[in-house]
Amino acid sequence: MSASRPGIGLLFAPRRGSGSWWCLWWCWLAAVGVTVGSGDPWMSTEACPSTCSCSSTRISCVDPEQGINAFPALQSETEMENITDIYIANQSSFSSINDKDLHYYKNLRNLTVINSRLTYVSKLAFQNNIKLQYLNLKDNNLSSLSWRLFKHLNISYLILTGNPLHCSCENMWIKLWLGDEVDSQDLRCIEDGGVRKLMSRLILPNCEVPMATLNPPRVEVMEKENVQLTCITSGVPSPELIWDMSLVTNYVIETSGQNSVMRLSNLSWMDHNSKISCTAENVVGERESSLLLDILFPPRITKLSDAIPDHHWCIPFSVAGNPKPELKWFRNGVSVTEGRYILTRIHDTTEREYHGCLQLDSPTHINNGKYRLVAKNKYGSDEKEVEAHFMHEPWEGVGTEPSYYDGPPVNPPEDRVAVYVVVGIAAVAFTGFLLMLVILKFGGNSKFGIKGPSSVISNDDDSASPLHHVSNGSNTPSSSEMGPDAVIIGMTKIPVIENPQYFRSTNSLLKTDTFVQHIKRHNIVLKRELGEGAFGKVFLAECYNLSPDQEKILVAVKTLKEASENARKDFHREAELLTNLQHEHIINQVAADFDLSLLKSMRAESDTLHLNDHRSSELEHEHLCDSFNRAADAHGRTWHMEEFSRTGEAVGEALALRLGPGKALRRDDVFVTSKLWNTKHDPRDIEGACRTSLAHLGLSYLDLYLMHWPMAFQPGKELMPRREDGSICYSDTHYRDTWTAMETLVDKGLVKAIGLSNFNARQMDDIIGVARHKPVVNQVECHPYLSQVDLVSHCRSVGVCVTAYSPLGSGDRPWASPDEPSLLDDPRLGAIAHKYHRTPAQVILRWHVQRGVVCIPKSVTPSRIQQNLQVFDFSLTDQDMKLIESFNRHERFIVPSVERDGKRVWRDAEHPHFPFHDPY
Repeated sequence: MSASRPGIGLLFAPRRGSGSWWCLWWCWLAAVGVTVGSGDPWMSTEACPSTCSCSSTRISCVDPEQGINAFPALQSETEMENITDIYIANQSSFSSINDKDLHYYKNLRNLTVINSRLTYVSKLAFQNNIKLQYLNLKDNNLSSLSWRLFKHLNISYLILTGNPLHCSCENMWIKLWLGDEVDSQDLRCIEDGGVRKLMSRLILPNCEVPMATLNPPRVEVMEKENVQLTCITSGVPSPELIWDMSLVTNYVIETSGQNSVMRLSNLSWMDHNSKISCTAENVVGERESSLLLDILFPPRITKLSDAIPDHHWCIPFSVAGNPKPELKWFRNGVSVTEGRYILTRIHDTTEREYHGCLQLDSPTHINNGKYRLVAKNKYGSDEKEVEAHFMHEPWEGVGTEPSYYDGPPVNPPEDRVAVYVVVGIAAVAFTGFLLMLVILKFGGNSKFGIKGPSSVISNDDDSASPLHHVSNGSNTPSSSEMGPDAVIIGMTKIPVIENPQYFRSTNSLLKTDTFVQHIKRHNIVLKRELGEGAFGKVFLAECYNLSPDQEKILVAVKTLKEASENARKDFHREAELLTNLQHEHIINQVAADFDLSLLKSMRAESDTLHLNDHRSSELEHEHLCDSFNRAADAHGRTWHMEEFSRTGEAVGEALALRLGPGKALRRDDVFVTSKLWNTKHDPRDIEGACRTSLAHLGLSYLDLYLMHWPMAFQPGKELMPRREDGSICYSDTHYRDTWTAMETLVDKGLVKAIGLSNFNARQMDDIIGVARHKPVVNQVECHPYLSQVDLVSHCRSVGVCVTAYSPLGSGDRPWASPDEPSLLDDPRLGAIAHKYHRTPAQVILRWHVQRGVVCIPKSVTPSRIQQNLQVFDFSLTDQDMKLIESFNRHERFIVPSVERDGKRVWRDAEHPHFPFHDPY
């Protein structure tokens, strides 16, 4: 996730003198994947052509006067490997992309070549750019393009508008690959007569995607037997037939026309689970048919090693066998009884082997001996033995203790030189002590220290202030108030408080897979001030010994300017919220793809408040775009788009005005969420639905993609498929299958994270039980009239963040009846708002923030957008928090309902996955 990235850290609480000002320091390791070498994030001008501008990660060439005819070649391969973004525009001499042009740009993710004269792209142009996701070739002279360019890539966004593409068979793949995006790009091709035709309407005879069929579709056979496979292909133009496999077994292939036979003889067990694929390729595309060899064979113990200490003692082994063998251990011929302290663990499973160890917890000499492993399945068995020695016998090596006191004592020789050295050192130390007293007395704002309450670090890049442990022997006048665990920043002594969200020992709210790395305080060196958020200032620092691959890494230190009790609670809640929301997405990518733009996550404006476009479908298109621009002016950086609301294109236009080269925002500066609608739950439709959302938004990836409801509707173009009686047509697709398909979007880089919406606790646990990518959020209706206390508590216990939609009670909902209560008009709420000199809406949002709930208020007017962001400079008392929670009526306002027999009832209550039958 990129809008809000928590890290691992410590809380520091400094106090100066005897005043009441405190300063809590949270070393927030928003991991920056930049090794701090020269300290300058920009490359030298000599490394960049004069006609372009370059940073450490981006090259931009837009000057039409002094143009380029090829991609710039920087001074070193390392500089080129660091580039992730290349933007070329208005270059009349730029006509081709050849095999080696991008060879060294191995980490390139976004490539734009627009409004130039590009006419040719080699089929091997992107062979080294496996991370490429976004390709914009708009307004060039391309007449054709081969799909083989992208065969090995996961391109999520391809723009070809404005090219004179021929209406030929070799371009038919573009229509098939882009799908609905062909119309959204208004992509056209040129027929032989020069007529421009919509690509979506292109139909050509004798031009079809090939097919491949492999028979038999499944192979289960004993080792050493023979197998014959047949591949049949079809398609126009006639496809090329390609076998792809890596086998130990001997094989022979015989091909005749579009049929091919592979004969495997004397199958080896080492080919178990090996993939054999048959592919048909022509200019339109490719199709593959494949199978996994299921070879049955008796167990083989391929490795049994000596015992090694690794947290616990471990006797490593590797065993192959199909079916999976049963394992049994013997020590000195006696069966080993496994239990809490001795047990077999499998750590890794490959295509045909199981790797693990016999784990022994604190073994003694009693556990020494010969260990024999026996592996069995129905086809045979295997066994191996190893000697294991954990501890010497207690009586081993016992003998007569040598005497150390025989003979008279010997006086040490006199060392007069050593005496002189010691006396000299003492004199120098005493002189230094006196000098330090003089400096402290008269130094002022000298380079030896920083005086005054407003400065704690130097802005000079070469005079950074390290965080050091305080010696127990030196005390400042205020040290008696601090305790022994303190640090020094410059000349200021600061007590240390650990962040309880990261270091509490019991009842931790962190996710089970959260990884905490303890950093010694003297390894953190402050560099310069970066800016100020709602809680306090943010500083750039260097952190040593964080990564085994890099000596030091840039990190961010976030501060709290006022340490009142309520401010402390807010700080802790923010730590908990961000940890549960996105902590794993930080840790999985430390020192990989991060840069200084990640510090945007420290803005209070987007930490817990998001700007929502869900309500605004009735607004004029221009009005909606204008609202988003106002939100951006108000420092909003998080947008929530639902495909059902049909506002994606408006959001895309608004983003296009603000986002991109030479504009106010970069892609990493914004956080965009979209949702999968109910008619797209079929696993076959999910990637297409996501790509459609990306096309509407003009983005190459989403930061967060949510399953809108656990209920699936009948697939099709109708968003609300209905029967003749008006009831909704449901689908039996299970939300677990939908989730599994959504996980592939993460794998392909189309989305950064995935989550849920409107799921109850049972359904959420159901997803977590099968998930490879754990849901990071559950978005539900939540407001004081529906406080969701039990659901919020459950989500917190499993490490899932709660996002509240309709956090203000949706008082402007058009279906509200006159007798329904209005949350914002509740007099109890009005009294609390008057007490804090705030609006009722700000009080509710503050209530959400202090509960650790992310909220997405509806925002279209400038004044309300600004008000929604002004909730971080006050806190509600515990008494007022409880009072607001007592407003709970368990009343849902945002559930589709219909009138039956004169009563309003939930429309989808009969759906088998309707979530609101459960209590929470």
